[in-house]
Formats: sequence, structure tokens, C-alpha cells
Amino acid sequence: MLREVARFHGMSLALKEEDRETFQREILSNVRETFFVPENEEWYRSYYQAAIKTTVATVKKRKKP
Repeated sequence: MLREVARFHGMSLALKEEDRETFQREILSNVRETFFVPENEEWYRSYYQAAIKTTVATVKKRKKP
């Protein structure tokens, strides 16, 4: 599955570089973001704040001898 997702992603990047007009028409007008949308902004904000706190706490613990 990951290989196929990577192929799709690679093909879309190649299309973007080789034929920007088709990319604009076919990809940008038909593919929609489903996760990073304004309705989810507050959830992601909270998630990343918690992730930062956890990371900082982990780094602080590891610094101590």
C-alpha cells in the first residue's frame, strides 16, 4: 500500500512539474484536503501543544545525568 501511495504522490509531483495546466485542472480542482481543514484547527492546535510539552519534558529528563 505504501508503495502505491508513494507512486501516486510521485506521479502528482511529476505532473505538477511537467504539465502545470493539467495539474491545476485535474488535481487541484478535484482533490480536497480532509484532515488539515479550518474545522479541525483547534484540535490540531491542542495536539501540537501537547506534543511540544511532551517533547520538552522528555529532552529535559534526558539531559540530567
